[in-house]
Amino acid sequence: MPNYIDSSIDGLNLYLMVRNNPISLQDSDGRAPDEDLLSKEGKRLAKRGLLTGKSSSPIGLTFDAVRVDSKIPMTEVRPYDSNDKDFRDKIITSSGTEVTSLESGTGQVGDYWDKHHLGSDVSLINVVNGEAL
Repeated sequence: MPNYIDSSIDGLNLYLMVRNNPISLQDSDGRAPDEDLLSKEGKRLAKRGLLTGKSSSPIGLTFDAVRVDSKIPMTEVRPYDSNDKDFRDKIITSSGTEVTSLESGTGQVGDYWDKHHLGSDVSLINVVNGEAL
């Protein structure tokens, strides 16, 4: 059985960060192979390259967020609002009809998602991390 701690980033277990739910099913101890976790819908997303939204637009989900960096040292989690200047350009939300393989600052990373779109009932949340000064 694979140990996903070994594939962590800087000791951070990414499965734990998303409550052991990478796309659709739960992995109670963080050791199940990705293939076993993916539902039929999830398998459509796997190994297709970068998936991100073309631009930020409202989605039908509510969630809480916090920004922790040297520019905006938030101390408390608060409800995400697309009009909140502290989250602008750091959390990008869009629907499945607005998917692309184009990442700002990086350029084109694959082309699958420019030709294939998901449904409008799919919500994307892209958390932008890292910033060069």
